[in-house]
Amino acid sequence: LELAIDALEEAERSGGCAPPNRLEAAEELIEAQNQALLMAESCGEEFCEGCRKISKALALYVAYMEPTHGKE
Repeated sequence: LELAIDALEEAERSGGCAPPNRLEAAEELIEAQNQALLMAESCGEEFCEGCRKISKALALYVAYMEPTHGKE
């Protein structure tokens, strides 16, 4: 999950589409999404460290996958 967050943040900073290895990281995030959501649902602590990381990762993923990403 940390790798995926870092990859998406780097792609966001670069202002362009991610190279293939970064897309692999995005795919890892997709795979981790269901597990992360289950963990957050069972946590009960809305603002714990893990839930904050999950929220950040999901927000980055949504922003990265927007249809306008990479378009001028």
